[in-house]
Amino acid sequence: MKFETKEKLLKEYRGLTFPKETTAIKYWFQYKNVNINIFFDAFDKLSPSLSMVLIYNKSYYYTSLNIKNTEISKEYLAEIPPDMLKQILDNNILDSFFNSIDEHIAKEKAIYINYINDKIFKNTLKYYKKRNDLPFLSGIRRVPMSDKMFNILSETMGIDRTILQQIQEHGITLIRTSDPNRRKKLTIILDGVLET
Repeated sequence: MKFETKEKLLKEYRGLTFPKETTAIKYWFQYKNVNINIFFDAFDKLSPSLSMVLIYNKSYYYTSLNIKNTEISKEYLAEIPPDMLKQILDNNILDSFFNSIDEHIAKEKAIYINYINDKIFKNTLKYYKKRNDLPFLSGIRRVPMSDKMFNILSETMGIDRTILQQIQEHGITLIRTSDPNRRKKLTIILDGVLET
């Protein structure tokens, strides 16, 4: 995600009056017959939530994206249905796809939504409860964080690696949820936990 795109998302979100944990901004457009739905909120300033739902024919695909990463990255599309991937590839790369997201956000104005009332977000996330890249943080579990989870949290949520190292050293891991009503801010989750 380009720096300018990140700044526009943050500016539009800051324009909301009294945003809650369920409030977000959304962009929708089509790219090569695939419906692209981008959801963003900065309810947690340390860990803004950027999610994408792709729809092609009757296939739905969800993934979290890292708003802090300004490089075009392809690893976020793990487990994407092959027919959908084929639609968005251009010469076997995804650069054009990710560039189209930046361009659309730059040109268009977001709509304001409530995650609970957005049928695409709500219905798609019903089927992704076992994924590791759910959009929101909800708490901790007192089990050591695996290196795989460390990398997933860094790549898809943009949580600072030094914070993740501290969490890992304390023998705990972060729990994610698809329910915005259960979400908590990173500072609240870690309050008192990382003190030695």
